Amino acid sequence: MKRFLFLASLSLFFISVEILTPFKTDGLVAISEEKVENFDFEKIRDIVEKPLRYVGSGNEAIVFGSADDQYVIKFFSKKKFSEKFRLKFKPWMRNFLKSKADKKVKKTIEETLSRYEEGLQLLPEETALVALHRYRSVEELPTCTLLDYQGKVHHIDLGEYVFVVQKKCQIITRKEILKDRAKFDSAFEELFKNMASRGFVNLSKGFHLPNFGIFEGKAVMIDLGNLSYKPNCPHEIEYEKLLNRYFKVIDKKAALKNDPSKTL
Repeated sequence: MKRFLFLASLSLFFISVEILTPFKTDGLVAISEEKVENFDFEKIRDIVEKPLRYVGSGNEAIVFGSADDQYVIKFFSKKKFSEKFRLKFKPWMRNFLKSKADKKVKKTIEETLSRYEEGLQLLPEETALVALHRYRSVEELPTCTLLDYQGKVHHIDLGEYVFVVQKKCQIITRKEILKDRAKFDSAFEELFKNMASRGFVNLSKGFHLPNFGIFEGKAVMIDLGNLSYKPNCPHEIEYEKLLNRYFKVIDKKAALKNDPSKTL
């Protein structure tokens, strides 16, 4: 017990608990490079004409949906907005680590944006991507109104932030897949075949269903954080890997459904 109290006291010397504000615009990745390019997606004005509502968030991004429920805009975050609490280093320790942390965040952001750019160029139908705003645009972009998950209103200048626009996809569950295996198996087989044949590999070691969705009956990859363009990789091998990971996850769940005594 004394040892536990000693370690707990020692940890508080280095860290403190911080309550996070659910959403702050200064947590979004802003345009940082001076490069200028055309943002050839005029429909953005129609999409943001009405307030965008919070859809969800993850490790890399926070997502807002259009009023007509047809599109989502994904802003990239430097924090995890869904967490209520996190451990935060105290000032002296934070300053000591800050330079390394900033470099790591920047590297991760650039890698992720490159993957979305490759996906938009080479896999638009398989990712439902329609636009990427990575650099300053020649065009003046409109102001956007965001409603966070607490209903609070935020106004941001789209021209100052990095974001992608995707067609809104249906999120599916394993339960839905199990109800119609033939339909979903065929959809995912087609997706994996297209990804592999065009030189893409999924760096994730497993299949994560929340990273995928359905759009107009087709399976699409909505989170490209682990997608990498490697045209020299053997296409057939990568296709088999993707398919096996999918079946491994879905079939395990199917086995549990048929035999409750089994555990993963």
